[in-house]
Amino acid sequence: MDVVITVPFPSTDLLQLAYDVLNVDKEYKIVSRDLRIKESYLVVKFFSEDPKKLRMSVHAFNKNLRLILKTVNQFAKKPV
Repeated sequence: MDVVITVPFPSTDLLQLAYDVLNVDKEYKIVSRDLRIKESYLVVKFFSEDPKKLRMSVHAFNKNLRLILKTVNQFAKKPV
């Protein structure tokens, strides 16, 4: 099974920042993740045969993405 998440970003700087931060994180060995930039979108595809590990990976990704956006909003002159 797989899950694809597409997230739009208002600027290429913020998109690149999110990509760089999220790309460092590694997944469980049983889960594969493909993280890409397509135009102004961050596209991530998760694949796993284990639904529980897949759910955990997607949840962790969403949690990290929210943290990135919250941090940027705290320090940005113009909130996202």
